[in-house]
Amino acid sequence: MPPPRLLDNAWRTFDTTIRANVYLRRLLILAWHLIGVYAAYAAAFLLRFDGAVPPTYQLIFWYTLPVVIVIYLASFGFFHLYSGFWSFFSIDEAVRMGLALIAATIAVALVIFPLRLLLPGGYPRSTMIVTPMLMGLWMASARLGFRYWRRWRSEEHTSELQSPYV
Repeated sequence: MPPPRLLDNAWRTFDTTIRANVYLRRLLILAWHLIGVYAAYAAAFLLRFDGAVPPTYQLIFWYTLPVVIVIYLASFGFFHLYSGFWSFFSIDEAVRMGLALIAATIAVALVIFPLRLLLPGGYPRSTMIVTPMLMGLWMASARLGFRYWRRWRSEEHTSELQSPYV
Protein backbone atom coordinates (compact mmCIF):
# COMPACT_ATOMS: atom_id res chain seq x y z
CA MET A 1 0.00 0.00 0.00
CA PRO A 2 1.40 3.44 -0.90
CA PRO A 3 2.33 5.78 1.91
CA PRO A 4 -0.43 8.18 3.05
CA ARG A 5 1.49 11.26 1.86
CA LEU A 6 1.70 9.83 -1.67
CA LEU A 7 -2.07 9.26 -1.72
CA ASP A 8 -2.62 12.71 -0.26
CA ASN A 9 -0.54 14.31 -3.02
CA ALA A 10 -2.34 12.26 -5.69
CA TRP A 11 -5.77 13.35 -4.41
CA ARG A 12 -4.63 16.96 -4.17
CA THR A 13 -3.41 16.84 -7.78
CA PHE A 14 -6.66 15.23 -8.92
CA ASP A 15 -8.73 17.79 -7.03
CA THR A 16 -6.76 20.70 -8.47
CA THR A 17 -7.07 19.32 -12.00
CA ILE A 18 -10.83 18.82 -11.66
CA ARG A 19 -11.32 22.32 -10.24
CA ALA A 20 -9.27 23.89 -13.04
CA ASN A 21 -10.74 21.99 -15.99
CA VAL A 22 -14.48 22.53 -16.40
CA TYR A 23 -14.79 20.17 -19.37
CA LEU A 24 -13.06 17.31 -17.56
CA ARG A 25 -15.31 17.86 -14.54
CA ARG A 26 -18.43 17.78 -16.71
CA LEU A 27 -17.19 14.67 -18.48
CA LEU A 28 -16.68 12.92 -15.14
CA ILE A 29 -20.14 13.97 -13.96
CA LEU A 30 -21.62 12.75 -17.25
CA ALA A 31 -19.83 9.40 -16.86
CA TRP A 32 -21.04 9.15 -13.25
CA HIS A 33 -24.64 9.80 -14.35
CA LEU A 34 -24.32 7.29 -17.20
CA ILE A 35 -23.14 4.59 -14.82
CA GLY A 36 -25.89 5.59 -12.39
CA VAL A 37 -28.70 5.36 -14.95
CA TYR A 38 -27.49 1.93 -16.05
CA ALA A 39 -27.13 0.71 -12.46
CA ALA A 40 -30.51 2.11 -11.35
CA TYR A 41 -32.35 0.69 -14.36
CA ALA A 42 -30.69 -2.72 -13.97
CA ALA A 43 -31.39 -2.73 -10.23
CA ALA A 44 -35.03 -1.81 -10.88
CA PHE A 45 -35.40 -4.87 -13.12
CA LEU A 46 -33.61 -7.07 -10.59
CA LEU A 47 -35.83 -5.80 -7.77
CA ARG A 48 -38.97 -6.28 -9.86
CA PHE A 49 -38.12 -9.94 -10.53
CA ASP A 50 -36.47 -10.71 -7.17
CA GLY A 51 -33.03 -11.07 -8.72
CA ALA A 52 -33.98 -13.51 -11.48
CA VAL A 53 -35.01 -11.57 -14.58
CA PRO A 54 -36.70 -13.85 -17.13
CA PRO A 55 -35.07 -13.97 -20.59
CA THR A 56 -37.99 -12.14 -22.22
CA TYR A 57 -37.60 -9.21 -19.82
CA GLN A 58 -33.81 -9.25 -20.25
CA LEU A 59 -34.45 -8.52 -23.93
CA ILE A 60 -36.84 -5.73 -22.98
CA PHE A 61 -34.18 -4.31 -20.67
CA TRP A 62 -31.56 -4.24 -23.45
CA TYR A 63 -34.03 -2.84 -26.03
CA THR A 64 -35.15 0.00 -23.79
CA LEU A 65 -31.85 0.80 -22.04
CA PRO A 66 -30.53 3.19 -24.75
CA VAL A 67 -33.81 5.12 -24.74
CA VAL A 68 -33.79 5.40 -20.94
CA ILE A 69 -30.15 6.52 -20.87
CA VAL A 70 -30.67 9.20 -23.52
CA ILE A 71 -33.80 10.55 -21.83
CA TYR A 72 -32.26 10.67 -18.35
CA LEU A 73 -29.01 12.28 -19.50
CA ALA A 74 -30.91 14.84 -21.60
CA SER A 75 -33.10 15.66 -18.60
CA PHE A 76 -30.04 16.13 -16.39
CA GLY A 77 -28.53 18.44 -18.99
CA PHE A 78 -31.74 20.43 -19.33
CA PHE A 79 -31.81 21.01 -15.57
CA HIS A 80 -28.10 21.96 -15.49
CA LEU A 81 -26.90 19.09 -13.31
CA TYR A 82 -23.54 18.96 -15.13
CA SER A 83 -22.30 22.28 -13.82
CA GLY A 84 -21.07 23.51 -10.48
CA PHE A 85 -18.96 22.05 -7.74
CA TRP A 86 -20.40 19.12 -5.89
CA SER A 87 -18.84 20.48 -2.71
CA PHE A 88 -21.59 23.13 -2.75
CA PHE A 89 -24.62 20.81 -3.00
CA SER A 90 -27.56 23.02 -2.11
CA ILE A 91 -31.33 22.87 -1.73
CA ASP A 92 -31.61 24.50 -5.17
CA GLU A 93 -29.58 21.69 -6.73
CA ALA A 94 -31.62 19.07 -4.86
CA VAL A 95 -34.82 20.61 -6.26
CA ARG A 96 -33.36 20.65 -9.78
CA MET A 97 -32.31 17.03 -9.32
CA GLY A 98 -35.85 16.07 -8.26
CA LEU A 99 -37.40 17.95 -11.18
CA ALA A 100 -34.96 16.30 -13.60
CA LEU A 101 -35.90 12.86 -12.29
CA ILE A 102 -39.63 13.60 -12.53
CA ALA A 103 -39.25 14.97 -16.07
CA ALA A 104 -37.17 11.96 -17.13
CA THR A 105 -39.73 9.54 -15.66
CA ILE A 106 -42.59 11.23 -17.52
CA ALA A 107 -40.58 11.27 -20.77
CA VAL A 108 -39.66 7.59 -20.43
CA ALA A 109 -43.32 6.73 -19.81
CA LEU A 110 -44.43 8.75 -22.84
CA VAL A 111 -41.90 6.97 -25.06
CA ILE A 112 -42.05 3.40 -23.72
CA PHE A 113 -45.77 2.98 -22.99
CA PRO A 114 -46.79 3.31 -26.66
CA LEU A 115 -43.96 0.91 -27.57
CA ARG A 116 -44.90 -1.69 -24.94
CA LEU A 117 -47.29 -3.31 -27.41
CA LEU A 118 -44.31 -4.05 -29.66
CA LEU A 119 -42.20 -5.45 -26.81
CA PRO A 120 -42.42 -9.18 -26.13
CA GLY A 121 -44.20 -9.78 -22.82
CA GLY A 122 -45.08 -6.15 -22.12
CA TYR A 123 -43.13 -3.78 -19.93
CA PRO A 124 -42.75 -3.95 -16.12
CA ARG A 125 -44.32 -0.68 -14.99
CA SER A 126 -42.80 -0.83 -11.52
CA THR A 127 -39.40 -0.09 -13.05
CA MET A 128 -40.73 3.35 -13.98
CA ILE A 129 -41.11 4.16 -10.27
CA VAL A 130 -38.09 2.33 -8.88
CA THR A 131 -35.53 3.65 -11.42
CA PRO A 132 -35.86 7.36 -10.51
CA MET A 133 -35.87 6.51 -6.80
CA LEU A 134 -32.62 4.58 -7.13
CA MET A 135 -31.15 7.23 -9.42
CA GLY A 136 -32.04 9.93 -6.89
CA LEU A 137 -30.21 7.97 -4.19
CA TRP A 138 -27.24 7.51 -6.53
CA MET A 139 -26.99 11.21 -7.33
CA ALA A 140 -27.67 12.57 -3.85
CA SER A 141 -25.31 10.16 -2.11
CA ALA A 142 -22.51 11.01 -4.56
CA ARG A 143 -22.96 14.74 -4.14
CA LEU A 144 -23.32 14.62 -0.36
CA GLY A 145 -20.44 12.15 -0.10
CA PHE A 146 -18.22 14.40 -2.18
CA ARG A 147 -19.20 17.41 -0.09
CA TYR A 148 -18.49 15.51 3.12
CA TRP A 149 -15.14 14.28 1.78
CA ARG A 150 -14.04 17.81 0.86
CA ARG A 151 -15.10 19.12 4.28
CA TRP A 152 -13.34 16.27 6.07
CA ARG A 153 -10.18 16.86 4.04
CA SER A 154 -10.17 20.58 4.82
CA GLU A 155 -10.72 19.97 8.56
CA GLU A 156 -7.95 17.35 8.59
CA HIS A 157 -5.44 19.75 7.06
CA THR A 158 -6.61 22.64 9.22
CA SER A 159 -5.98 20.63 12.38
CA GLU A 160 -2.49 19.69 11.12
CA LEU A 161 -1.61 23.35 10.58
CA GLN A 162 -2.72 24.52 14.01
CA SER A 163 0.14 24.79 16.44
CA PRO A 164 -0.29 23.39 19.93
CA TYR A 165 -0.59 25.79 22.82
CA VAL A 166 2.62 26.13 24.76
